Amino acid sequence: MKFRFLLWAMGLLMARASRNNPAFQQQLKDKDLVFQLQTLDGKVARHFIVSNQRIRSKGGTHAEPAFAIAFKDAAYGFATLQAKNKQLAFMQGFRTSRSRSRQPGPGDLVPGPDEVPDAAQEESLSAAPRLQVVSAG
Repeated sequence: MKFRFLLWAMGLLMARASRNNPAFQQQLKDKDLVFQLQTLDGKVARHFIVSNQRIRSKGGTHAEPAFAIAFKDAAYGFATLQAKNKQLAFMQGFRTSRSRSRQPGPGDLVPGPDEVPDAAQEESLSAAPRLQVVSAG
């Protein structure tokens, strides 16, 4: 229940920031996508719609999100999203397979076993931040 509430609150805060925060609006410029956060079993899920420099959220899964992050269970998802060092928590989750990114492809945080990057890709990946945390406040 805490995880479901946290996802709802995140949607509310991001929607408010997309209306009132010019810096956050700038981050959303030219973005048009749907992403979702969920548990692996899909029992708790919320998708976030980014369009026209605004964010809306709806409960449940979306048929075709650009990406989805699935947590082992609701307790782990809540703990990860509430961690003091969220970036480290996400990276540890991906390394230990407690979190998974759906619809993997080139440039994902964690390449699949058959997606070994070549030297040029490896260099561009190491130069780019693995995860960017955007603050609304």
